[in-house]
Amino acid sequence: MDWDDVSSVIVWIYSAAILGAIVGNAAEKLPLWLAGMTTADEILKGGLSSVPGMLCGGLAGVYRLRKLKISVDDFAEASSIPAAVMIGIGRIGCFLNGCCVGVGYFFAKQPWWAVYFPFDAAGFYRFPSQLSESAAGLMIALFLFTAERKIPEHDIKIGGSAILFPLFLILYGSYRLAFDSLRMTEPASALHIGQYISVSAIICGIIWLYRTYKIRRKEHGILNPRN
Repeated sequence: MDWDDVSSVIVWIYSAAILGAIVGNAAEKLPLWLAGMTTADEILKGGLSSVPGMLCGGLAGVYRLRKLKISVDDFAEASSIPAAVMIGIGRIGCFLNGCCVGVGYFFAKQPWWAVYFPFDAAGFYRFPSQLSESAAGLMIALFLFTAERKIPEHDIKIGGSAILFPLFLILYGSYRLAFDSLRMTEPASALHIGQYISVSAIICGIIWLYRTYKIRRKEHGILNPRN
């Protein structure tokens, strides 16, 4: 892949991801506003939502890759481990900033797993949603790094059939689907936009892996025809 072309794609992805994260954050707060639990000012205050940001960044990236005639699979495969590491580091920033906080309860004594923020009432401790997602991101990165080393060398040379990125979609989507209910976003009775997108990411990853399987199986048949 040409360096200038790849740099152009990254700029498109980054810009679209920031815009999508801002709009996604506002969309996640919209049910609270409709339920009278927050004000319009709170919705417009700002903030970033990672899943909508990634979705918009991904769509912009696919568009730019196709314009530049770069394989989406090859670019996605190269991006999978850095994307997981980015989540691992980025959520530490969320923790330090006090955003994306987890649900909390009052306890007489702080549980070993809970965190306390200065803006909370005394005795009110929260689930460490930011640190939990950070750990998940770094573990996903380690898993993908290990999986990459297990791929046979002749399979690595088969372009246009990603393995690591579909795995990233499935693993990260599964984490968000399971643990987003522990983030302080909307009433616990319903899924919110991040979880719906997480389900879509899981389905996309499964379909993508099946497509890769078909491509690689066909390629092996061409390289090693039966006598």
